[in-house]
Amino acid sequence: MKLFLSDDTRVSFHDVSNRTFSSQSVLEKQHYHIGVIIDGNCPDIEPFLIECGNRKFFFETYHWLVFASEESLANIFENVSLSINADISLVTPNYTTQPLTWTIFDVYNPSQRRGGDLKVEKSGFYNGDEGYNVELVWNKYYKRRNMTGTIFKAAMVIPENISITLDEYLQSDAEKNNNTFSRFNAVAVHLCQDFYNFSMEKSIINSWGYVQPDGDVNGLVRKLKYDELDFGIAALLYKLFRLKVIDYGYGNWVMKSVFLFRHPKSTSSSYELYFRPLSGSVWMSTLLALVLIVFVLRVIVSSEVKLLKGSEAASNVGESSWSFLIIYNIGELCQQGFSYIPILSSGRIVILSVLIFFFLIYQFYSASIVSFLLLPPKKTITTLSDLLKSSLEVGMENILYDIDYIQTTTDPVAISLYNRKIKQPHNKTNFLPPPEGLDKVKTGGFAFHTQTSTSYPIVERVFEERAICELAEVQLYKPLYAHMPLSKKSPLREMFMYCNVYQMEVGILHRLRVHWDARKPQCVDYTPYLEVEVGLGEAYWALGLLGCGILLSVLLLMLEHVWKHWGARLFTKEKLASILFPNKLQRGRRK
Repeated sequence: MKLFLSDDTRVSFHDVSNRTFSSQSVLEKQHYHIGVIIDGNCPDIEPFLIECGNRKFFFETYHWLVFASEESLANIFENVSLSINADISLVTPNYTTQPLTWTIFDVYNPSQRRGGDLKVEKSGFYNGDEGYNVELVWNKYYKRRNMTGTIFKAAMVIPENISITLDEYLQSDAEKNNNTFSRFNAVAVHLCQDFYNFSMEKSIINSWGYVQPDGDVNGLVRKLKYDELDFGIAALLYKLFRLKVIDYGYGNWVMKSVFLFRHPKSTSSSYELYFRPLSGSVWMSTLLALVLIVFVLRVIVSSEVKLLKGSEAASNVGESSWSFLIIYNIGELCQQGFSYIPILSSGRIVILSVLIFFFLIYQFYSASIVSFLLLPPKKTITTLSDLLKSSLEVGMENILYDIDYIQTTTDPVAISLYNRKIKQPHNKTNFLPPPEGLDKVKTGGFAFHTQTSTSYPIVERVFEERAICELAEVQLYKPLYAHMPLSKKSPLREMFMYCNVYQMEVGILHRLRVHWDARKPQCVDYTPYLEVEVGLGEAYWALGLLGCGILLSVLLLMLEHVWKHWGARLFTKEKLASILFPNKLQRGRRK
């Protein structure tokens, strides 16, 4: 008693043989660990222990020390609901030794409610001279790993119907891309089964467990909630509503899901393609230079006409009209050659400067467009927002956890993506089976969301090398850990945690992940597919400009014909003068 008080440990005493207290009121506390010391020779001790077992007071947070006159008194735990996580030390005195020695026994049952046998194993001794001596064991679950005769109830989630038995399904490696993370967890569970030597009564469920309209859950989570199962063979993702009714074990599998699509060659419009090589300031400077050149040539050609008038060279002087000079300079800019050769040295210097200037501009502009067509396309769709703004159609795998994510997410971008691209008219949606969705990805113009472990094997098997090299990914949500599910306050949680951590430390889980998880398809050689293909998407703006020019020329031609046939008759010089200068015409008549 003094020892407990010196360590500031709270202590309470209760008479078990003449009980006037409730075990729940005494033992159900919020403390992290509670120690219980009891005299096993007390009369009517067994009903008290059975009650404590039913209330789960023999779990790992409760440490029991039972004093008994002999080892056979351990049989008082025969009908007590013990599990493999029990921490019970039964001590018996050995009066034949000096000083008095207490023998310590470890008492547990792999699972009393599942047919386990009571285990009483000597673990050490205590005396006044040598103190506390026990066999050093790395972990109690390693020591207790023989659970012969224990049969746990478990279930596997298989959304689709299968034509083989459950054992054949779990042992098969065929179609590893189908229900991968649940089948991977099933392999890890079977390794723990071999490690602890227990048996399983297995069943099939078609849903992992989601909230129903009545507020309850279905599927695997429902079975665990109502203690119809001890644990799930399939893994589960963390969900807030699940945390309230079940416990999670070790996270064996990292589930990565992405939108997979062939990245468009360019997300830029044709307008941007033709104007992007030069910045706005360069375009304005080039336009101003073009205007200046037209004015300078106008002056030079006009001067040549005056200076060479009447000479033999006058016939070679170019036309000095504004329209001719504008068309001439546009032709020079587009490297179409020149029909006008200046006579004077000043004109030739100007023309030479113009040719060099336009040559540099043209070469840089055309080289920029060609390099854009030759270089691999820049990845401009890298986020969910980019995907929403793109022209790609969008679909998702027809699987329960993706449907549940879309129904419960609060991400505004994901909600907009569903409403604008996944949801279809007449209450239809783009929730598709993986082969169908990835076939659309192969065609192009479609983004499909599924697990990488599902999509990568199909891509590697079906897609051509060029299509693989064009693939891009966008995440809808971050990679998630899939955990082993157990019933609430399950005594098996730490047992499976130890088994999984042990598998990870010795490299078994890593080997399983390498075997079950699909590697990303590699673009081995992209060089043969660097083909320059200019489609309407890149050329429509140039074709539109050509069409506008043709239409404008036709309209002007029609106006010229109208003017030629009707304008001269309707508008003589005198009529035009009377319309344009009425006052001047009246003054001339007065004179």
